[in-house]
Amino acid sequence: MPRLRKDNKENDAETSSEVALLLDPSVVDDGLTFPRPRGLHKRSRSRNFLGRSSSAWGKVQPSSPSRSNNNNNNNNKKLRSDIPRKQENRSITTRSHAKDVDIVVRPMNMADIADIYHLGNAIFTASDFPNLFRTWDDYTVVQNFESSPEFCFVAEAIQQNIDTEEDDSSPKSNNNNKETVNTSTKEVVAFLLGDSLTKRTCGTRGYIQWVAVDPPFRRQGIAKSLLAAYVDAANDQNISLLLADTPADNHQAIQMFAGVGLSQRMDHVYLTCRLDLSRIQQQHVDEDGSFSFSYTAKRKKITIRNMEVEDLHPVYAIGEKVFTKEFSNIHNFWDEHTVMSSYLSDPEFCVVATVREKLDNEEEGNSAYSERVVGFAFGTTIEKPRSSWKYGWLVWLGCDPDFQGMGLATQLYNTMAELFALEKVNMIMIDTQASNDGALAFFRKQGFGQDEEHVYLSNTKS
Repeated sequence: MPRLRKDNKENDAETSSEVALLLDPSVVDDGLTFPRPRGLHKRSRSRNFLGRSSSAWGKVQPSSPSRSNNNNNNNNKKLRSDIPRKQENRSITTRSHAKDVDIVVRPMNMADIADIYHLGNAIFTASDFPNLFRTWDDYTVVQNFESSPEFCFVAEAIQQNIDTEEDDSSPKSNNNNKETVNTSTKEVVAFLLGDSLTKRTCGTRGYIQWVAVDPPFRRQGIAKSLLAAYVDAANDQNISLLLADTPADNHQAIQMFAGVGLSQRMDHVYLTCRLDLSRIQQQHVDEDGSFSFSYTAKRKKITIRNMEVEDLHPVYAIGEKVFTKEFSNIHNFWDEHTVMSSYLSDPEFCVVATVREKLDNEEEGNSAYSERVVGFAFGTTIEKPRSSWKYGWLVWLGCDPDFQGMGLATQLYNTMAELFALEKVNMIMIDTQASNDGALAFFRKQGFGQDEEHVYLSNTKS
């Protein structure tokens, strides 16, 4: 499970009346904040779906790339940057703190992990960015660099220091006998954590996840240089489709992304809800997190239980069926890896709904029954040291459209709420496509509120 280690001590109490909104990790530069999601790991964005006509939550969907199609090379022209390849460093001279410093944008290395983590802690505070504070942790940095080092970059400030020392071998009366010593100090002042996402049916897309710039170094084009470095790395791998996201009212951030072609937008919304542990009754989930219960709807026996290894492909198949391009924010991020990584990282928060169906067996002259997976939910938890608060994230929720109107989504959500309550979660977080009225109505009925408008951006139309 994700474990967050906050270095900055923030006020960990959420007021009892607060229904807070979760934003995703962000880009902070020029006084702006523009989040990102994801990472195809256990703290990936919530993507939920109640059926083809009712609900969907998730990401952005550009059209499918073809890595071998030469036509993509022409489309890449607007993504080309004027900086060197990611194997090289780009040096720019800027002024900060009334001193000349060199800012070098270079590929991230393992030695930068701690610096990036601490810089993120300093920027994503509970007072300034409460929603980003909830999701930033060391796991995010390590996992992102471990999985996609070629898409991670830092900006390093290099300060040249000139010191003079007396030459003890010469007469002290000679003022010319002084030795000049050149030294330099280096400091990571900004970073970009990116990724590439491969979907079998759509190819590979680039995804900009976290970007942040130390406040004293903002308004100097550093974020743009980091973004250009990422674009170059994507071009090196023939990735022509790029994704990013930001709050809908962050017009300057949207304009900056548009500068590299990310101008296609899809509106999104984020919601959270307080989980009143005193009112959650453990009706179905045992203390060890196991559960299996059944109910009847439309003459069908439906069972809600823990996910098992046999369910992996059926769950993936449901997602392929319901996460269509109509719901682009979801479709772009649903793949086999998502199912398997959720099962491996948070099996205790993987729930499935099955239905018992009768199969005719003419040879034996009797009836046999089979179990069919018709719905699922994936979740995770986020813990914060030195904080009494624990967060639950409903990551995916999907139901077979052939079984709508049977209470699947409600039963899956209630089971997940029991699992979160068992883990002493104080707040549940979800997000959904802004046009998804059915999903919004469903979650508001469960107590979610205080919508936060967001926008997903891509460089090609979904």
